[in-house]
Amino acid sequence: MDRGRFYEIVETAREGIVPESPSADGESLRTALSNLSDDEVADFVRTFEEELVRLNRWSVRGAGAAASGGMSDDAFHWFRCWLIGKGADAVDTALDDPDGLVAYLDTRMENEPLEYAALEELDERGLPDPRTEDGPRPDDEPEGERIDPDSVEERYPRITAAVTGSGL
Repeated sequence: MDRGRFYEIVETAREGIVPESPSADGESLRTALSNLSDDEVADFVRTFEEELVRLNRWSVRGAGAAASGGMSDDAFHWFRCWLIGKGADAVDTALDDPDGLVAYLDTRMENEPLEYAALEELDERGLPDPRTEDGPRPDDEPEGERIDPDSVEERYPRITAAVTGSGL
């Protein structure tokens, strides 16, 4: 599934498409996926995983840590799901200018149910999980330069200022 079509589907599960709008809702995504063919749902699952892998960067993890006051491995996975649920622009910002994610921040920066929506749709249809063990995995060691947790405030000044000023 091409990235444009993938995010078109994600956007149908959001309450709005501006940066401040919440991340896509898992149940709404499940409803959108229920209208797709088996192949399209399988493609969606694969593309979701590809996006998780693309976002598996230390710079993105650092932005998440600055926004939330820390980031465990699990929290980083669900943070990336949240970013995907915010749409293609949020993902592109995370990759190009992680401190620019300040426009997307809200009080709930995790979205575990989003990843499960497509997997549950596959399961309900009796279809196998289409993800493979080949290639990079979403929870491999992040790419890029490791970021010292004690340096996130200075590396992500806009996020830090927003979080400190707003109480997110």
